[in-house]
Amino acid sequence: MRTIILTILVSSLFLISCKKEIKEEQNQNSVPTPSLDSVGISAGKESKISTTELIGSWIIDDQYQAGFKLKENGIAESINMATLPYSKWELKDNLLLLHGLSIGNGNGNGDQIVDSLHVQSVTGQELRLKNNRTKRNLVYVKLDSTRRKDH
Repeated sequence: MRTIILTILVSSLFLISCKKEIKEEQNQNSVPTPSLDSVGISAGKESKISTTELIGSWIIDDQYQAGFKLKENGIAESINMATLPYSKWELKDNLLLLHGLSIGNGNGNGDQIVDSLHVQSVTGQELRLKNNRTKRNLVYVKLDSTRRKDH
């Protein structure tokens, strides 16, 4: 009888210690969520952006008039960028992800890319983004029926 009780006690202690080790290992292996500061955003200065605010055609208002068109169904199109055709878009919190191809000189099939852009602000006619890769601030203006350019 004493041997049975001792075996149960030792087994219980072993199981309890294994459970604790598994929990500690899971906590150590979890990927930390980056803070807003680590990606260049100040907490409290940015609110969550609505996808409906982003629907439309956006260009950088310079001689090239390059940009993108975001549609309600998640489809994206490039504007005046033949070597960078976008195919879809998504918004995760304030991060705009543009999926497409980087074709380079236009002679190859291209490589799949995802442009990661932080939405800093959006108004009816202006979209301010920060490119996470190049760390550049970009200002886009919305094309409307009176300002429509060929693309």
